[in-house]
Amino acid sequence: MPILNLAYQKTKDILNGVIDKNLLLLIPILVLELILMVVKMELELNFLLAELVGEADHTSLISNKYARNNTNNNINIKWISYFTLGSIYQINDNK
Repeated sequence: MPILNLAYQKTKDILNGVIDKNLLLLIPILVLELILMVVKMELELNFLLAELVGEADHTSLISNKYARNNTNNNINIKWISYFTLGSIYQINDNK
């Protein structure tokens, strides 16, 4: 129970505007962890999308591959490029 009491006291102090020195050291670490979590999620989403179009490079998460010509939907995906913080897709319609 002492850990719960300490957590309650720290939360109450933060809400009252009292900031501890240890809390100030913890804030940059939490911000860095949040940035790394977003980058990791973006990489995982890009890799899943690459698997969806059939061009997953299983040797690395960051890949730059040419996609196949999909004649069923008359859509030719010229290139798909995967980056850390975003994806670029160029889709041409063959109609």
